[in-house]
Amino acid sequence: MEKDLYNNIKLTFIVVSYNEAKYINEAINSILNLKINYDYEIIIGDDGSNDGSIDIIKDLSNKHNNIKYFVMDRESGLTAKDVIGAIRCSNVIKNALNMASGEYFLVLSADDYYVDNSFVNEDIDFMDNNKEYLSLIHDGYNLNKNKDNQYFDYPNSLFWSREYLHISNFLIRNDEHLKNNLLTFFCDDTGMCYSILKTSKVKYKNNKIFEYRKNDIGITNSSDANELMFNEIMLYQDIINNSEKLHAANISRFGKILYNIYKAKSVINDVKYKKYIYHINSNPNDIYTKYMNSSALYRFLYLVKSYIVLTYFYIWRKIWKII
Repeated sequence: MEKDLYNNIKLTFIVVSYNEAKYINEAINSILNLKINYDYEIIIGDDGSNDGSIDIIKDLSNKHNNIKYFVMDRESGLTAKDVIGAIRCSNVIKNALNMASGEYFLVLSADDYYVDNSFVNEDIDFMDNNKEYLSLIHDGYNLNKNKDNQYFDYPNSLFWSREYLHISNFLIRNDEHLKNNLLTFFCDDTGMCYSILKTSKVKYKNNKIFEYRKNDIGITNSSDANELMFNEIMLYQDIINNSEKLHAANISRFGKILYNIYKAKSVINDVKYKKYIYHINSNPNDIYTKYMNSSALYRFLYLVKSYIVLTYFYIWRKIWKII
């Protein structure tokens, strides 16, 4: 028997899963327990789990008419050592967006969960009455493995000010203009935030809606410092490939990253980094190779420009706060 389909879906929850059998029920139940006055759907995108997550996802889909799912294939023999997690995660989100019927969408990692049951109705009411806003940002929780809660607040700042903006804090309008502005490879936390802030206005709300679990298999926590820097460089390249706008601002965010990766030059030839270098080299505007092979004077001037632009944005933010 086919599932009943909602005809007027207002909201889509995109749940990103990879080997989260331990946590995914908690994530889904936190969505089902939200107070929502609108029809909504849940799309679970699994990145080829091998820990039993897919069986749990199938069971959830069988139990709830508004839960759909898909599983992304992994090539034979492909392991975490062979893939770039941020790009795989981005592909999951993009595939889910292609399936999404909601006027708005939220993204939740399968190891995180919502803690504010009432935020959805308020958010949608605001967005319905303020069409000029593309998204609404909330604050977030940071749940460490020792269960201690650490709060982190997002100031009213933009992507290039180096503030980390978690994608799960955004309620986003499912807008064609946004889809046209998505980066080619990066549609995860930082990539989606860039696309949102580039596209239209954003409203900030000082309330915390979800728990962020520091998980050992997560992209951030399972990567070393050099891998995280390579992810930033690939993001920079993706931004340049898609738009030359905000180039000076990009320098302020990524200049120090390039400087630090250059200092690690003696170790980044290790086999574990080859997948990142291959990706960078295979795409246009290879700023990484240009910088790594440049003269000391070029690197110095590039970094000076980075700090000049960063200082400008720091002063601008201070003035903005006073106003």
